[in-house]
Amino acid sequence: MKMKEIFPYLSVALVSLILGVIITLLANSLISAKPKIPSSLIESFGLSQTKPSSYVAKIGDYYLPTDEFNKEYLFVVETLSAGDASKKSLYLNDLATKKNYLENVINELVLVIDAYNQGFLSSAEWNTISRISLRKSVVDGFLYKKIDINKIQVSEKEVEELYNKNREYFRQNNIPAEKAEELLRVQIRNQKIQQEVAKYIQNTRDKLSIEKIEENVK
Repeated sequence: MKMKEIFPYLSVALVSLILGVIITLLANSLISAKPKIPSSLIESFGLSQTKPSSYVAKIGDYYLPTDEFNKEYLFVVETLSAGDASKKSLYLNDLATKKNYLENVINELVLVIDAYNQGFLSSAEWNTISRISLRKSVVDGFLYKKIDINKIQVSEKEVEELYNKNREYFRQNNIPAEKAEELLRVQIRNQKIQQEVAKYIQNTRDKLSIEKIEENVK
């Protein structure tokens, strides 16, 4: 076979080889490329796409700013301490607890990023979950601001009366009086908080026109 006859085959083979390399490179780049999360969404999770002056963690291409983390931790501590100044001080000054919380936040954000990369945050399922979560978060956060739990007090008389009604129960379960009174104090306080919440909800409902069609609940 002459060179003129061989050349077309060499040209086709060379072009095929080049195309194969290009396709492989493009495929690899598409596989390795990670979709960039919109700034509005990433910021809603407390992350930043630009490097802040101070941050407590970097997860992939995103940063968790120190001030955002501290604000979140303070809110969680205030919620958990439920107006108890000693508990709040304990949580805020316990560095080990704060570091553990940071580790939990990192784990959650890793999953958030992975969920976005896999398209979960654009799914119909997420639309339903986010609507429910948002509603509950608004309610919890709003009531936390509206109900001043610091004003809710439990008297010794209330604890004593409830203890006397349940004295036999505590005796049978070997619960010391001091421990029982502590448990009852928490129980009474939580009941009062729930009563204040129920009262606020009812007052709010009374201001609005509400039509409930139970026949359509099937």
